[in-house]
Amino acid sequence: MVSSNSKEPLLINNLIAYQSAPSPYTFFSTMDDVAYFKNYKYSGEDRGITYKYFYNPVAIKLVNMLPTWIAPNLITFMGFFCVILGFVLTFSLYGTEFKGHVPWWFLILYSALLFAYRMLDEMDGKQARRTANCSPVGVMMDHFTDYYNGTMLCLPLLKFLQLDDPIKIFILLLMI
Repeated sequence: MVSSNSKEPLLINNLIAYQSAPSPYTFFSTMDDVAYFKNYKYSGEDRGITYKYFYNPVAIKLVNMLPTWIAPNLITFMGFFCVILGFVLTFSLYGTEFKGHVPWWFLILYSALLFAYRMLDEMDGKQARRTANCSPVGVMMDHFTDYYNGTMLCLPLLKFLQLDDPIKIFILLLMI
């Protein structure tokens, strides 16, 4: 077996040992890479004015009202559900074409769902730190949902703007 501070590649020299009992870490090249992944801590920063004066203070107050037994990944999933709900409602109620009238009250409802997603996205990391439930899996889940939310937010906006020209849609989707 390779020592933990060795730079010897695991996949080349120990391939036979790993073929019989695969590990979830076999895609790393050295044991140092495995140790880094296990000890990884996400660190991000937002210097925006709305974050500093609105989203962060409101999210902190809301998280302090949550019970500690609520898992941060549940908060992430609830935000993801808000976006999925807005997406499904938009295209099931008003058709799949990027044209046609959408009433003003639905735009307000969709905006409320986006606001709920944004607040829940702020709250999940704060709840994870508050309850000491930070993990690489939670970070991956948060970034995964943010990635898919970008697409699922863009398509209804194209419908609301009534961009039915395929070239305009393609250009705007390239900008994401």
